[in-house]
Amino acid sequence: MDSAAKLFNVEVARSKIFKSGFVANGKSIDRILKDSKTLIQNAFSNFLLPHSVNFYDLFIVNVLYEIELGVFKAIFTHLIQILYTMGSQGVADLDHQ
Repeated sequence: MDSAAKLFNVEVARSKIFKSGFVANGKSIDRILKDSKTLIQNAFSNFLLPHSVNFYDLFIVNVLYEIELGVFKAIFTHLIQILYTMGSQGVADLDHQ
């Protein structure tokens, strides 16, 4: 979840590292960043957060990257077979989509 507090913590951590010479993987920086663990300022976050848009919600995970193609093909084939048993109109509707 993107938030103003997260952006502020990243800015404080970057300031301590680049201006004060703190170690990037030190305990004090870990305490500042908490769960973030990254010092990168994201351009999407900088632009969209003032407009109350969480840029993480804009990206859709592609399910095909999460499962192997052969597994997807087997599941999809099985679903088509189920549609055939329910009548050919279901397959036609799927094909129309």
